[in-house]
Amino acid sequence: MPAEQMEQRLENVERRVDRIERILPTLATRDDLRAAIAPLATKAELQAVEQRMRSHVAEAVGSSEQRMRSHVAEAVSASE
Repeated sequence: MPAEQMEQRLENVERRVDRIERILPTLATRDDLRAAIAPLATKAELQAVEQRMRSHVAEAVGSSEQRMRSHVAEAVSASE
């Protein structure tokens, strides 16, 4: 390989290393990631929330269904 090509490749490598060295300090470390994840809910907590939501939705749908049945019954009675 000619000397000029070798020098060009070395310069390219140095530029890449410089860019990497500028980026590295901004990347999260393993400890940073652990600290960020720690406050998140566990699987059991998420399952409990899901169960509460399902229960709430079931109650709301049941209540709405009951009101609709009453409304339809009243409308049918009024039309007879």
